Amino acid sequence: NMVRQINQDNGYGVKYFSIGNEADLYDDGSNALHNCESIKAFAPAMRRADSSINILGPDLAWKYKTYEPFAENDWFTPIVENCGEHIDIFTVHRYRGRDMGKQDMLNSAEEGRRVIRALKDTMARFGHSNKPLAITEANADTDWGQTFIGALWIADHLGVAAEEGLWSFMVWSIIEGNELGIINDTNLQPHPTYYGFKMVAEHFGDEVLDIPNKPFGLAAYASRNSETGQITVVLINKNGVPMYVALGFEELSGSPASKAW
Repeated sequence: NMVRQINQDNGYGVKYFSIGNEADLYDDGSNALHNCESIKAFAPAMRRADSSINILGPDLAWKYKTYEPFAENDWFTPIVENCGEHIDIFTVHRYRGRDMGKQDMLNSAEEGRRVIRALKDTMARFGHSNKPLAITEANADTDWGQTFIGALWIADHLGVAAEEGLWSFMVWSIIEGNELGIINDTNLQPHPTYYGFKMVAEHFGDEVLDIPNKPFGLAAYASRNSETGQITVVLINKNGVPMYVALGFEELSGSPASKAW
């Protein structure tokens, strides 16, 4: 009824609908297979109302690490195996930072990369390698969510998301009355996390470039804008002391102008 009302009765043309939100977060006795039953019931009914929509799911909060020692809490694998055919775009959420030290936070993007690759491996194992994967909620969580470290965390994860080919990486949230809003809900001033997101979103191009050699403690991501040819390099120093690095580019002619942000 919701899909019919939104797209047929009102003509809004909404393309993406998610089934469920963090069903693994609540201690209500449910499990992955219960979640699958809901997906199996809702997805066909939603498509009957509008066959053009894309269905996202399962939007898990944290029970999706498919490798040890976390596999016993894995909801993602049974959902992909038992009802993955009803999902067009697989989705999870990622929050890190509660009770974590600064250096652990700065290094957590590579853990995120491992998670993404494991999720894609699971999708491929059950015949869904052609479908997109997205992180539809992400932030540095309550301890670091509005700090400069949180801004670096977001920029670092956006770089990993681009390199790993995620369909989307969505920061939660723009504004709200707790530690996760990237804009202050009282004075409407941006937090550092806003600028970390803004910097990458405004300057990173649509073609990801390889950076083969990176010094220890330095995250580096590069891209090219396919329309303008502009190359953007994002450098994140995780060492706590200044670093001086030389950037070398292959297949560049002349002396192109450069700009730092």
